[in-house]
Amino acid sequence: QAIVAAAEEADRPVLLLAGSSHFHHAGQTALMNMALTAAHSTSAPIGVHLDHCRDLPEMQRCLDAGYSSVMIDGSHLSFEDNIRLTQEAATLAHGAGAWIEAELGAVPGDEDVSTNALPSQTMTDPRQAREFVERTRIDALAVAVGNVHGFTANPVTLDLERLHGIAVQCPVPLVLHGASGLPH
Repeated sequence: QAIVAAAEEADRPVLLLAGSSHFHHAGQTALMNMALTAAHSTSAPIGVHLDHCRDLPEMQRCLDAGYSSVMIDGSHLSFEDNIRLTQEAATLAHGAGAWIEAELGAVPGDEDVSTNALPSQTMTDPRQAREFVERTRIDALAVAVGNVHGFTANPVTLDLERLHGIAVQCPVPLVLHGASGLPH
């Protein structure tokens, strides 16, 4: 409700994130209904997003309910297996008229409980990023460039050169997860 009120006051679009990890706390149906009701009960442009989903049936339930965007997270898989999972997810999302994001590389930590996660050794490869986007037909790419979910004792340093290399290769918007622990 606070996010919707802020979007109305600022006249800005926002995404309400009601995702996989949150379903364990609030229940999938209850949280989906609350987020979708909030999004539909305002004149502000509000999208409802499923974040870090690894389960296609869960994604389909969200799409059937009316989610406007979804993220499939195959970052724990091999490159080819990530592509296969992401292709299936993109077909579901686009069939429902939704936007799809996927992750290439591994952003370490857990967005709900992480403290002191270390940057991944599996950062996004700019050359693979282009192939991944072309083969999966995703709308946005979550990248690993030194970012981590959660907060760390030591400041995180982003590999901005790698980020630039990915941006040059990719024709889709890039998403930076784990920005909450970044220094200014």
